[in-house]
Amino acid sequence: MTESPYRIYFGDLHNHNACGLGTGSMERTVEIARSHLDFFAFTGHASWHDIPSMEDGDGKDRIRGFERLKSDWPWVQCLIADYHREGAFVPFLGFEWQSRRFGDHCVIFPEDYQALIYPESIDILRTYCQQRGALLIPHHLDRSREDRGINWAAFNTACSPVVEILSGPWREGNDPLSRDQLIDDSIQAALNKGHRFGFVASSDSHTGFPGAHGEGLTAILATDLSRRALFDALRARRTYALTGDRMEVGLSVDGALMGAEISAESNMEVFFDVGGRDALEAVELVLDGRVIHRALPNKGNAASDQEACTDQIRLAWGPDMIPVSSSEPVIDWRFDIRISNARLKRFFPEIGSFPFDEERRHRIERSGENTIRVQSFSAARPDPSNSRHALVLEVEGGADARLEITTAAPVVRQDTVFLRALRHDDGRSDESVWLHPRLVDSESRRISETIDIDAPQGPGVLYLRAKQRNGHRAWTSPVFINRA
Repeated sequence: MTESPYRIYFGDLHNHNACGLGTGSMERTVEIARSHLDFFAFTGHASWHDIPSMEDGDGKDRIRGFERLKSDWPWVQCLIADYHREGAFVPFLGFEWQSRRFGDHCVIFPEDYQALIYPESIDILRTYCQQRGALLIPHHLDRSREDRGINWAAFNTACSPVVEILSGPWREGNDPLSRDQLIDDSIQAALNKGHRFGFVASSDSHTGFPGAHGEGLTAILATDLSRRALFDALRARRTYALTGDRMEVGLSVDGALMGAEISAESNMEVFFDVGGRDALEAVELVLDGRVIHRALPNKGNAASDQEACTDQIRLAWGPDMIPVSSSEPVIDWRFDIRISNARLKRFFPEIGSFPFDEERRHRIERSGENTIRVQSFSAARPDPSNSRHALVLEVEGGADARLEITTAAPVVRQDTVFLRALRHDDGRSDESVWLHPRLVDSESRRISETIDIDAPQGPGVLYLRAKQRNGHRAWTSPVFINRA
């Protein structure tokens, strides 16, 4: 099989802070994004031309937020430009335009130093985006028209190759594509009517925390980590939406990747490959709103002998795991993780957005070939907020591989766990082991298949959705099928 020219990059294309309607400094926002994302776009609230009332408290707060962004805009532009590092971290400049008539949209620029505008028509805004090569991404797809939901009658793919199907804290069962497709404003109904767009998800965070785990994430298949390559991929709809866990997903139909338009004969060859960050529950192919194939993890789906000896270890920390009492509202965490007799291939942070703290930062970085240093913080007591964090390690090793955890805060202790013990104990460590390491073997987290399916009689829309056993999900952009 020919090696793909694309790599998967993870980011957040929609979030807010105190430069508009939200909390947290602009510096904090960019530092957080750079610490755990490949790309992000700041999209401060710029205007709402048909706001119902500016007299009540909410209206006045919004107007003050619009004025703050306008005042801070010169400095915001400079900060985004200063943090841009091709190949390492790619920030985008953007803003959010709100409208009862047309729905809310995020404008994302491919270049630095762009002007804010305040149009009262989607056509004027779209023309502006076309002139500057910018994207215009609609969101609030689950809202009614009266509540700034999308106006599909005004939708145009000229600047909108993708739509934001999910944003904000993820709730199990809240599948954005499971709404009755007969409802005119549902995503599936729009696809059925011939609209062609890809899928992204973002946090829409108002606490200045882009990429917060469990609040929406976008994956992009691009040739490299550059603004041009990322924009090319977005325009080609080589994207998929995630609830939080950074699943690695591939989908092709007759060799064409997610987002493509193809012509098909009587049947089609569909290939998919899904790698989870936890055990997978199922992968489904959906054609025109109907599940046509369901794949489950099993030994026959393991990709190769080499990958079969690659394990993932998930460690978690947060307010429900603190062994000491504290009068402080926030607890600091500091620990090192070392892998012995094995190779640490990659790691994936899963950081929640709470508790809010302007000064503290989460820092998870390699301090050696097989060592990771973690500096983090969490709430001191369990609460409904998103304040539990995790780290997924991808480890390749044999029977003697072991995990050594050296903790400096909130307690001082040393723990060692052998991977063979995790393999023989249903994946879980002894409860006395700090951070409770849990192993996810390659066979349970990987599903890969090639199947033949009948081509639809007319135009068709095929996408993939995947679900992990911990509830996290992914939805690929569709492949759009024309009957040859």
